[in-house]
Amino acid sequence: MAPTAGATARELPVREGAVSARPSLRLFEPAPRHRSARPRFGRSTLWLSAGLVAGSLFSVVIADGMVAQRQIVLSQTEARLSAATAVQKSLQLSVAEMTAPPVVVKQAESHGMVAPSQVVDLPQVSLDVPLPAPHLVASSPPAPGGTGGVPAAASLAGR
Repeated sequence: MAPTAGATARELPVREGAVSARPSLRLFEPAPRHRSARPRFGRSTLWLSAGLVAGSLFSVVIADGMVAQRQIVLSQTEARLSAATAVQKSLQLSVAEMTAPPVVVKQAESHGMVAPSQVVDLPQVSLDVPLPAPHLVASSPPAPGGTGGVPAAASLAGR
């Protein structure tokens, strides 16, 4: 190990009767350390880091406040949604009650309608078979003093 620049050496006293073939031992004392006048971190660095920490904590508080506000809005919206859902269900129930067959028959009878004595079901029509095109009769222009827009076939049939 090499001695440092500020190290000093002093010789130890030689004992009586010691063999001088060996060199005398020296005790190295390092130079005293002086504390530097400037600290490792300057005050500006400490203030900057403290400001960054305080700013980041402040931004976290602001973000938490924004999240809390949005949660309040979300809770209010959910309350309105559940109220609207309850109203919709009650309205669906009232429509179902009004359109029940006994209610419809009772209202029809109150308006003077009479239930038929016999119900005739219409025959089923296959949807795969196309229906024939309807037969249309062209109407002739009205003659002076004519039929007033009645088709010619109908006016001739009536004579």
